[in-house]
Amino acid sequence: MGLFNRDDDYVSPFDTDDAPDYVNPDVEAARISQQVDAEQDQREHIARMRKLQDAASSRPSPAGTARDVQMSIRQATKPVNRANHWSMRQPKRQSQPHASAKSMQRNQAYGPDAKTSQGKRSGYAIAALVLAAVAVIGFGETSSMVLTIVALALAIVAIFRTDANSRKSGRVMAVAALVLAVVMLAIQTAILIVENTSHSDISWTSSGLVTDYDGYETSDEPFTVADHSGTVSDYNGQTYDITIDQAAYGLTDDYDGNPQLIVSFTVTNNADEAWSLNSMAYVDVMQNGVGLDQAYGFENNAATRQLGFADADGGDDIESGQTQTVTMAFTPTDVSSPILVYVSGVNEAVQSAFVFADGQSTGPLTQIDAADMEAPPQAGETEREGMTTMADYDGLSRISLRFDSVRQGPQDYDGNDTVMLTLTWINETDRPYSLADLGAVDLAQDGHELSRAYISDALSQGYDEAAMYRLVMPGVPMSVDICYTPTGDDDSFEASFNAYSSFDDMESTLSLE
Repeated sequence: MGLFNRDDDYVSPFDTDDAPDYVNPDVEAARISQQVDAEQDQREHIARMRKLQDAASSRPSPAGTARDVQMSIRQATKPVNRANHWSMRQPKRQSQPHASAKSMQRNQAYGPDAKTSQGKRSGYAIAALVLAAVAVIGFGETSSMVLTIVALALAIVAIFRTDANSRKSGRVMAVAALVLAVVMLAIQTAILIVENTSHSDISWTSSGLVTDYDGYETSDEPFTVADHSGTVSDYNGQTYDITIDQAAYGLTDDYDGNPQLIVSFTVTNNADEAWSLNSMAYVDVMQNGVGLDQAYGFENNAATRQLGFADADGGDDIESGQTQTVTMAFTPTDVSSPILVYVSGVNEAVQSAFVFADGQSTGPLTQIDAADMEAPPQAGETEREGMTTMADYDGLSRISLRFDSVRQGPQDYDGNDTVMLTLTWINETDRPYSLADLGAVDLAQDGHELSRAYISDALSQGYDEAAMYRLVMPGVPMSVDICYTPTGDDDSFEASFNAYSSFDDMESTLSLE
């Protein structure tokens, strides 16, 4: 063994008594990895503790909370026993029960009680939006405006009771309901205004409004009626002085040889230009409470000239500032019932009555005041049976009406088949009106509105095409026939009457007889 002994400082590579122990690379790598993991876990834990401390310092908390957090941080900074660290690895940390400062403030403002109140506030918004939607669906009905007003009120309440910063408070729904309700209310109000200013008079007895033959309002001045002589005005404010002079029967004949009733007028044209009597005013003659047909073919003769009847008729122009006598002819229904002559303008009328002498066949009629004329036959219970009465906006009765039947009518000018709607109506006002003055009649088949049919005289079979335009005195029943052109084979028809200046309409389903 001496060969291996030396006295110098040489150290043999085989002499390992003082050398460090052998280190396994795999073991060392695992140890270093554990150390790195432990240090990373420590840094993460410290960061979490600091976040907890920041959260605690930003909200009201007991005084010891900050100290506890600081203690936890100090404890977390203690050296970790690396030898035991592997077995002491903690599971993933559960979510902390602490909330952020912003969340805590929200909870304080909207706690359980606030959530209940928030639900109530959202309820106002939901109710407002639902009512506004129902109002849109029922547009055109009276209930729609009521629902719109309620929805508007609920929407305003909801906006004041909701939080503008919260998406769940119902503020958006409340604003949407408010906008919808305002739009609906504006539209409905505009429609009412248009109806009040465009349709026939609201009530001439209460407000003085009168209408033309199309049923549209013309003025809000009181309507006045004069006996025998007076002044009437047109729509342009031009005035005309009219006197109803006299009437005679049987002195002239129409083109068909029928005796005529002739009426003489003295007319002064106060307008700026020439106008005829027919252009100045409406001239009607009524017998038995119903307007008569105007007769054509009047020719003056020695007898009429002797009585003072002029050659000029209602279509002849009268120069501005001139006075002229005008003769107009009509066809009476009998020679015993009194006659009412009625000349109407925009706000005025001139009227005068004439009566036949007992057994009179020809000659002049006796002129009397309209108030002294015998009243025409009034509607009784039988005529009123099954009728619907419609009132104006003031609640005053305007018209009573009943749809009677739909049957086959005469052929029109082109030889097409027609159907004839028959109705009966009563003028419930206190001045003469026509059916066309008070409303519009329609007939529909298969949901399609039918067009009016025009009948030739040869095929009329007594059909009175002008019936709906004839003036009818108050309380007098009037039967009207209207012909239409059918569009299909369905025997069921829907008749309707749209009353002017009224909330009331009438509909009826009729089968072809």
